[in-house]
Amino acid sequence: MLRLLWRLVSPPPPVEGSPLVRRAAGAGHFLLYGLMLSVMVAGYLISTADGVAIDVFGWFKVPATLSGLPDQADTAGKIHLWFAWTLIVLAGLHVVAALKHHFVDRDGTLVRMLGRVHTPS
Repeated sequence: MLRLLWRLVSPPPPVEGSPLVRRAAGAGHFLLYGLMLSVMVAGYLISTADGVAIDVFGWFKVPATLSGLPDQADTAGKIHLWFAWTLIVLAGLHVVAALKHHFVDRDGTLVRMLGRVHTPS
């Protein structure tokens, strides 16, 4: 949730490259955020399957608003597992793509991702 809030407060710089690269970057980011939310929702459904609220460090409780569905914990657990692994693989591909831009293409993508201004050499 904090990452989503940061994205709203601090939008990323525009993607450089061909229309195909820009579409791929947009699709990749959409999938990363979608998977982050999906993993979180599936985890919530696992944790609240028995109808008990989630205690967050003793600060507050997240109520169990949806519980008691048939095989809820097992089904949500399978979804959670597959989405989490997909998120890990996609994040790894994101790292590889950033390194490719930096070391092969020698453009400013990685530098801009780190919040710095790229000055072409």
